[in-house]
Amino acid sequence: MRAIDKDLTKGNLFKQILLFSLPIIGLNILQNLFNTADTIVLGNFVNEDFATTAVGAVGTTTPLINLILGLFVGISLGSNVVVAKCVGQKDVIKSRKAVSTSIVLCFFASIILLAIGLTFRRKFLVWMNCENQLLDLADKYLFIYLLGTPFILLYNFCASILRAVGETFRPFIYLMIGGVLNVIFNIIAITVFNMDVDGVAIATVISNGFCSICCLITLIRSNGFAKISGRELKINKLEAKEILHIGIPSGLQRVFFSISNVIMQSTINSFGDLVTSGNAVAHSLDLYISEILAAFSVTVMSFIGQNLGAKNFKRIKRSIVITVSTSAVISFILGLSLCAFYKPLCLLVRNDTLILPYARLRMQYVAVFFFLGSMQNNLAHCLRAMGKSTTSMFISLFCGCVLRIIWFKLVEVLFPNNLGAVFLCYSVTWTIGALMFTFVLIPTYKKLKKQSLCETNNNKIV
Repeated sequence: MRAIDKDLTKGNLFKQILLFSLPIIGLNILQNLFNTADTIVLGNFVNEDFATTAVGAVGTTTPLINLILGLFVGISLGSNVVVAKCVGQKDVIKSRKAVSTSIVLCFFASIILLAIGLTFRRKFLVWMNCENQLLDLADKYLFIYLLGTPFILLYNFCASILRAVGETFRPFIYLMIGGVLNVIFNIIAITVFNMDVDGVAIATVISNGFCSICCLITLIRSNGFAKISGRELKINKLEAKEILHIGIPSGLQRVFFSISNVIMQSTINSFGDLVTSGNAVAHSLDLYISEILAAFSVTVMSFIGQNLGAKNFKRIKRSIVITVSTSAVISFILGLSLCAFYKPLCLLVRNDTLILPYARLRMQYVAVFFFLGSMQNNLAHCLRAMGKSTTSMFISLFCGCVLRIIWFKLVEVLFPNNLGAVFLCYSVTWTIGALMFTFVLIPTYKKLKKQSLCETNNNKIV
């Protein structure tokens, strides 16, 4: 194999998982810095009287952006699983077909995304109960941000393919450079050109464009499983079917969670401007923990994918145990740390003591229980990698959307104006979700293992 392709079917598993996930952790943190950099620069470089409004405007768009992007970013996970299985099977031809199909699907997804986002962005913000004083700024930021979504999708598809073949370091380097560019352009836009949310949005688009193009060039220049050739760029029906079979339910699962977060944001917006800004600051910080945990989720998908192709079920089981337990321990420690040092961290993002009580409240109810969310998310990705993406989607729909909506309605009746009760929905639904995924994952693993043994025995008889 060339340096870009790495065999995840043998070797020291814990060491491999750690080395594989560390660049993804760094990558996810840097990716999150794009949004946090926007908040920090706005909070510290624009007019003080205007800062809280600008921060709140950017913060209120985050759940909506995740909702709009969710479906298509989820499809990139289908590419990861299909390519990873090809690597485990040592099938270069099929892998390249899957890669070329993924890039073409990314192109069509970008067109659809732009059409929907640009047409309905303001209506979405109104449906979220976005405060009137935030609406125009949020709409301006969202319009420019959406223009750059083709770059975001391209980066996600390319990075997902690279992870499938075992390469996580190069996307990290590209995003590190992009993160630096983002901060520089943010400051220049505000201090030199006197821009506000439009300036930080443009900086984010430029940074995402740089990262996506670098990843695309890496795939074009490779000669292994992830090779892209202009002559081969087309939708291959079989590979497209496999990618969409896994990717669409994965994307819908993201959409369901995003819908519940949009509903959550709408509920929080109803508490007023200070609560909205306090929640935005706290959310920008706890997103770092979420992104660290997400690294283990995409890691376990790549390991299960390659080992499923190689029919190495013992290694699949160990991969699940190591990733779920490691991420749970790390998330618990980080959640407690965030609560302990909430004040200096929040003031670093936004120097406004009035929003601190609301930021701390969110951390107490959400950050401490991130280990439950990490378990649920890892187990969901395990099911996707095993081909049970639709099952994973329905569990997520029930826990991440239906249960949360029921919870919000109950809070409105039983605990009106209780912000803590609103935040509590996270830990409750995470717990139920983790249990449901566990009960489904165990028999799924056993069934796949049994099928593999039967196929092996039949081949021996033949």
